[in-house]
Amino acid sequence: MKYLISVLTDPTESRGNMVKVAHAVLYAMELKKNGHDVLIYFDGGGIKTFENESLRKYIELAIKEGIVYGACGYCASPSHIGGKEKIEKIGVRLIGNESSHIGIAELINEGYYPIIM
Repeated sequence: MKYLISVLTDPTESRGNMVKVAHAVLYAMELKKNGHDVLIYFDGGGIKTFENESLRKYIELAIKEGIVYGACGYCASPSHIGGKEKIEKIGVRLIGNESSHIGIAELINEGYYPIIM
């Protein structure tokens, strides 16, 4: 199976949200370990994941495993949620730009089953 985990949860809002984001990454890594094709996409409030130092080790592991599809460039732009510089600094690609919000339809068309967190 192919899975797309779209992280929309803002981990800076609460400890509970931080745990949700950490588990999204852990679940993705577990799926990959068990032979599934899995990608993680950070969108909306999930963009703030890259500002949270407590989540750094999870993000680094996901990048190392090659399962981070990217982050929404529209949401990461300064006029929206922001955080573009931090995202680019760690090597996560931005998808879309300040005037173009890219959805997940392309990946769904490629057979990915969406899991929204």
